[in-house]
Amino acid sequence: MTIDHIKYVCLAQAAADPKADPVSSLIKVLQSKDPVAREEAAKKIGESGLKDKRFVEPLIQAVSDDKILVREAAVDAVGSLGIKDKRFIEPLIERLSDPFYAVRGKAARAIGRLGIKDQRLSKMLIIALCDVDPFVRWRSAEALGRVGDKFDIPFLRYVAEKEGEDPKVRSAAQKAVQLLKK
Repeated sequence: MTIDHIKYVCLAQAAADPKADPVSSLIKVLQSKDPVAREEAAKKIGESGLKDKRFVEPLIQAVSDDKILVREAAVDAVGSLGIKDKRFIEPLIERLSDPFYAVRGKAARAIGRLGIKDQRLSKMLIIALCDVDPFVRWRSAEALGRVGDKFDIPFLRYVAEKEGEDPKVRSAAQKAVQLLKK
């Protein structure tokens, strides 16, 4: 199912039912049996900019989907929408241990964008600073700058000063230290 097909399905539902709204249509597609449709719906939800609470439960389910690309798109949508809902905490913590690096990195970014301060998140982000993939470490350092606290500064300083560390990771860690000092 392509993006055009998703648009067609949503428009067809809206035409068939003038009371239908885009949120309901996107949720319906996100919950379909077709993994490509679920992935595209999650992307569209993230791009929609609609901070509608009705997206929360379907996105929580999609974040734990058995298909990698659906999980990745759903985690990205959670971060893009920025709906501050504590029900996202546990699923995002789980995604920090996802086998796919892009899901782990986007989960870290989503945590930072949500801006929910929670010690469990800080602990998991500190662990993610040791991830084998620099994308995950970079996004984790950025997220800690937004949701961490002064107790995270020593870990971030270590990463910022670590010889051989990826420059993006070091820079993000340095910025996070500055943000947490304020």
